[in-house]
Amino acid sequence: MVYLAHIRTVFALSNGSHDSPCMHRDLVDEGHEIGRQRTARLMRENQFITRQKRRFKRTTDSEHA
Repeated sequence: MVYLAHIRTVFALSNGSHDSPCMHRDLVDEGHEIGRQRTARLMRENQFITRQKRRFKRTTDSEHA
């Protein structure tokens, strides 16, 4: 399947950071006709799990004293 091959290459190039909305946008920009739900389903069925962004950790307390 053409979509799955493209998803696999883009996901590998992005180091696992492309989620389904980004992937859908890339596919549409290249001229493919695919829906958001289908993109998400293909990624889910093939275990393309994106890495979650870390939460910002505040290290300095400027409110002390």
